[in-house]
Order: sequence, then C-alpha cells, then structure tokens
Amino acid sequence: MALNANQRAKLEEHLATTANGACQLCGATDWEIDDRWLYVSDSPTEMGMFAMRVVPVACKNCSQVVFFAAHLLGI
Repeated sequence: MALNANQRAKLEEHLATTANGACQLCGATDWEIDDRWLYVSDSPTEMGMFAMRVVPVACKNCSQVVFFAAHLLGI
C-alpha cells in the first residue's frame, strides 16, 4: 500500500517542523520519503503478533534511514 498525497504532505510537514528537518547524523535536510508502508514486528513466526506500521525516510546525504510511526502521525 502506498502513501496518498495527503498522507505524504502530513509526513513532509512533520519532518520539516516537529522533527526539525535535519538528519541526526550529518545535519543534511534533503530527505527521500518512501511511499511504501513497512511493518515492524516483534515476532514474524507467531500468530497474533504485534506489528507497527511505519514509513521509512532516508537521508540523501549519508543514507541514514529513520522510521515514523504512521498511527502517531494520523496517517
């Protein structure tokens, strides 16, 4: 499932304001937002496992990847 335009805009706003917009490793502000959801899970082998939907964002300068919790962003 891909982010729609509204969800992407909400993430871009969060990145620029609340998240300060700068990479924690190198200080760059040029990000690549992946339009796909990822799921972070505590156990891929058990039924009923916990999974959190996240959106990966990568720094275009140093390649650090950060994950934003979709449910906390309201997307």
